[in-house]
Amino acid sequence: MEWHLSLWTALLSASALVSFGFAMYVFRNYYPRNDVVVVAFFGIATATVWWSLTYALQVSATTVSAKLAWNRFLWIGVALMMLSWPLFILVYTGGERWARGRRLALLAAVPTATLLVVWSGRADQFMYLDPTVEYVDGLYVLTFTPGAFFLFVQVYSYAINFVTYVLLWRTIRRQAGPVRRQAILLLLAGLVPAVATIVGMTGWITPLFFDLTPVAFLLTTPLVAWALFSHRLFEISPIARDVVFENLAEGVVVLSHEKTVIDANDPARSLFGDRILGSSLVDAFEAYPEVVSVVENDAEDARVTVEASGGAKRLEVSALGVTSGSTVATVLLFEDVTDEETFQRRYQSMIEKSPNVVATIDESWTLRYVSPSLTRVLGYEPTQVVERSLLEYVHPDDREDVRKLRKQVSERSSSGSVQHRARHVDGTWSLFRTTIEPLFDGAGEFVVTGTDVTDERIYEQRLQVLNRVLRHDVKNNVNIITGYANLLEDHVDAGGESHLETIEEKATALAELSELARDVDMVLHGEADHRTVDMAAAVDAATERLQRRYDDAIVTVDIDVNADANEKALALVNPLYTSAIDNVLKNAVEHSDRSDPSIEVTIDRTETTVDVVIADDGPGIPAVEQEVLTAGRETSLEHASGLGLWLVNWVVARSGGDVEFAENDPRGSIVRLRFPRATTATASAQAS
Repeated sequence: MEWHLSLWTALLSASALVSFGFAMYVFRNYYPRNDVVVVAFFGIATATVWWSLTYALQVSATTVSAKLAWNRFLWIGVALMMLSWPLFILVYTGGERWARGRRLALLAAVPTATLLVVWSGRADQFMYLDPTVEYVDGLYVLTFTPGAFFLFVQVYSYAINFVTYVLLWRTIRRQAGPVRRQAILLLLAGLVPAVATIVGMTGWITPLFFDLTPVAFLLTTPLVAWALFSHRLFEISPIARDVVFENLAEGVVVLSHEKTVIDANDPARSLFGDRILGSSLVDAFEAYPEVVSVVENDAEDARVTVEASGGAKRLEVSALGVTSGSTVATVLLFEDVTDEETFQRRYQSMIEKSPNVVATIDESWTLRYVSPSLTRVLGYEPTQVVERSLLEYVHPDDREDVRKLRKQVSERSSSGSVQHRARHVDGTWSLFRTTIEPLFDGAGEFVVTGTDVTDERIYEQRLQVLNRVLRHDVKNNVNIITGYANLLEDHVDAGGESHLETIEEKATALAELSELARDVDMVLHGEADHRTVDMAAAVDAATERLQRRYDDAIVTVDIDVNADANEKALALVNPLYTSAIDNVLKNAVEHSDRSDPSIEVTIDRTETTVDVVIADDGPGIPAVEQEVLTAGRETSLEHASGLGLWLVNWVVARSGGDVEFAENDPRGSIVRLRFPRATTATASAQAS
């Protein structure tokens, strides 16, 4: 085989050598990342080497058969370029879906078909018609009539290249900074071979059929290398910028070393407008001198208020200097702290206005923070007590209890409370209920919340004294009155007997009131020791007690007290449940306006409750009584007539249920006592 070497052979060989060196650099430094962009780019570099080298051999061959033989290998590089270049640009600009599945197969269809035609031995029918070799301007050039498939491949190549140019142009328009410069260099690298091909087809520089495309790779390789080394082609891509930069919730502004705004993401432009791009720092943030101060004076983070479309926003601005090679820039980060500041102000307001004193202490009992409410509660200014020991303000006799509590909290990592006396600034002592809990795991600090319960304790003591007087002294005096009334029975005439009966009746009412007061005290201050009872049996016993006391009452009970265990009306109740049922039954009789009051008692069971339903035919419970119980408080104009209904309400509530009132038809009231339902398993557990 004869060879003819020329200047073009040398240029093509140089192109192959330069491309090979660049391809090896990419392979060694980036290919192990297994990134689609890098893989596609390595395909371009490999195609460049193969295309340049095989075309150099084809140009140097002197016979038709030799040139056609080398053309077969040349088309491998062309086909690889037809696939790798559009794939690289598509993925680079965000179309990663083209790197897999049907879309990748679509991109590979024409290159694959081209190789099949070339290597099938039918190239002379579809690609090169009437091939010959002509010696023109010192070159042996392969001339031919282009076949239909050859023309199709040319049109396809220009069409797909046009698409890549459009994508790169859009990237140039949309992006800024290094990404824009990358896209410009890639666009030039894509245009140079296309222009070279057109120039070669015109015959201005070379013979008509000489392909200048691989020679143009001598220019494209440096352009791409520039994008790689100077603008971090594989480190900053448009899609990466969109994800990391544009999609940041915070506003980001990039300043050049001359303090000019060269880039800003969408959140920043929505806050300050597009006008800031290209403006100097001072002009861009003329209305926000705090921002300028952060950059020029190396100030600490600042906060500014910006009027945005959604209303005023509070932004925390911080500056970060960035150096990359010879490039020096400043990045401004604007973080929206509107909600955070609002929350902090609300929390601060709650702490300041709270009746509680909130503080933090370390493990040595030193106060690190005390809320302003300390002044209102104990008279100290917070600055007076910070850095002092909390125990200084605890009564000496109570300090050991406080120490034990904090030890328990520390060991169990849970909160606890203790009552102790705290010293007021005037030297007096107030009673406090204090809760201690860890600030958070590993902090080594504790949150202390103190509540002044002095008035509450005094109030409870007054109630206890009044309750004792009501229960003890009144009951004793009632017993004395009843005794003396009995002594008077034989000493009064017929006219005085009615007065004596009134005395005995009122004395009995006072005694019952004393018993009610005892029950109320037990409900409100006793332990919530719930028990499981068969409500059917309880109601049956209560109606028997009512009948013995009021023999003129007609009581109807619709309850199966002999039901099987699974059918029993088991309820979880407060120990004083019998008082609640007795009071409703007694109220129905005593407030009836009939000589023979009628009462009907039933039990309704649901999946979650056992309801004792008591219906009477009296005048009904006044609406004012029901409203007082529903509201849970009395006023000077509205009050319940006695403790009975209050006791019923409290007992059922302490059981976890509620009381419901309704009108009976045609007259009277219906009272529904709704208790939580218990299971047979609960009853068995309590019995054991």
